[in-house]
This record gives sequence, C-alpha cells and structure tokens, in this order.
Amino acid sequence: MRPAGRHATNITLGQYLVEMTNAALAAITAGEKAKDITQGAAKLAKALNTLAEELADAHHLDPRLIAQVQSLAEDVGRMEGLARTASTACDTAVVTAVQAAQQTGRTYQADLDAMADGGTAHASAATHHQ
Repeated sequence: MRPAGRHATNITLGQYLVEMTNAALAAITAGEKAKDITQGAAKLAKALNTLAEELADAHHLDPRLIAQVQSLAEDVGRMEGLARTASTACDTAVVTAVQAAQQTGRTYQADLDAMADGGTAHASAATHHQ
C-alpha cells in the first residue's frame, strides 16, 4: 500500500510534456522527410513517363521494356501518393501532440488551483492512491 498522497502514475507532468514535445519534433522531422520524398517521387515519375514515351518512339526496342518503365513510373506515382499521405499524417500528429500537451497543462493547472483554493495538499483521496 502506498502512503497517502503518493500517486500511482509512472510519469510526471514535466516528463509527459517533454515526451509530447519530442513526439511533435519527431513528427516535424518525419513530415519534412515525407515532403522531400513526395517531391522526389513526383520528379522521378515524370522522368520515367518521359522516358517511356521516348522509348515507345524507338523502333527497335522490346515492348516489354517500355511496359516495365511505365509500370515503374506507376509504382513511383503510388509511392508519391503514400508519401503525401504520410506528410499529412505527420502534420496532424504535430498539431495533436501540441494540443494534447496544452490541454493537459491547462487541466493540471486547474487541479493545482483547486487544491490551493481548497487548502489541500493532494488532488484526490488517499484511497485513490492505494
């Protein structure tokens, strides 16, 4: 049994806020990488489509080669779409992490204010901590 007032959580508010900040920063970094991949994939898909058109104009090339280049261009186009989706998800993760940290901080501060106003040292009864 824990002494009255000792909370059962494994993380402090400060640690939580640091973790949420780290999550937001990681999402920013991942989002930037996803944007770079999106741009690179778009350029590559365009170049592959151009190559496929040029190869189609050549008279002595196996049509299977042209089909493979076209297929690769389509695959890269799908990769571009996935990277764009990842970028959007990362943007959402940044906003969500920041909002969660802000709301948790506001709620925690409200609890501290209520404890101070009520003259208590702890936000809940001792049985909560058992």
